[in-house]
Amino acid sequence: YNIIASTYMLQGNYAMALDKALLSIKLKERSGNKKNLASGYNNLGVIYYQLKNYPKSLEFHSAALKLKLVAGKKRDIATSYNNIGTVYYSQKNYEKALECFANCVTYAQDAGDKNTLSSTYRNIGNVYNDLNKVKLATSFYERSLKIKIETGDKRGEVSCYINMSQSLQKEKNHVNNKNPLLIALNSAFEINAKDLVTACYQSLSLNDAAMGDHKSAYAYCKLYKSYNDSLFNNENAKKTAQLSTQYESEKKDNEIKLLTKDKEKQAASSESESKKQNIIIWSVVGGLILVLLFSGFMYSRWRLTQKQKI
Repeated sequence: YNIIASTYMLQGNYAMALDKALLSIKLKERSGNKKNLASGYNNLGVIYYQLKNYPKSLEFHSAALKLKLVAGKKRDIATSYNNIGTVYYSQKNYEKALECFANCVTYAQDAGDKNTLSSTYRNIGNVYNDLNKVKLATSFYERSLKIKIETGDKRGEVSCYINMSQSLQKEKNHVNNKNPLLIALNSAFEINAKDLVTACYQSLSLNDAAMGDHKSAYAYCKLYKSYNDSLFNNENAKKTAQLSTQYESEKKDNEIKLLTKDKEKQAASSESESKKQNIIIWSVVGGLILVLLFSGFMYSRWRLTQKQKI
């Protein structure tokens, strides 16, 4: 279910991705396998990020990181730091984002994880690009792209081209920007990544508008809107909201059931203790009665003995 969720997510079908991811989480929570649960939380964090629900994304990514730190696998920890940094970046919290990305680079280098390292370099480039440190941003994009090409990561390669186009636009280098964006668009279609196709059309529209080719810019803008609407239409939004609410509701119901069971156990335990106490009390009372009877008997014997002596 987790793998199917990832596939739907890469295709831009977020409603189905969330549905399968939540099914996966339910099974993992029952099994109690914390390693698998961490990967499930991570997936949910990514899906909520794509849906632009950043607080929810941060919640699940943080839950995943907590479990991964306990497990101690550096590759997994690096991934979580990268994901959390990405959420902070989207919230414009650049200081926190760079802090997380720095942690990610350290863990990724120790683990020899080139894919995560490459993604983090690209994310650091995004931060510096937003801070208008264009040359610094470009240097990180180039580092990221080099690793993506080496490892054959098409999706990552497309993302790098899109990010680099933003730096080239700031430098007003629009002519050299268009060809890489067309390469990225072609690759996005090859891997059937609707979210990246959408991003490519948006970048191409902005680039052509900056060049003064308004007819082409308008055509790309229409394509961007069409793909963007297909990703975030009202029906999908309703479905994802319903699934999220259903999961939270079921989670609360389970918590209530556990609390009820605990209360029943406590009540049973309390009743058992009460019975024990009653047994002890009546035993003590019975013992005292026997002592009193014995004392009375001994006293009457003593009186009889005294009379006999007299």
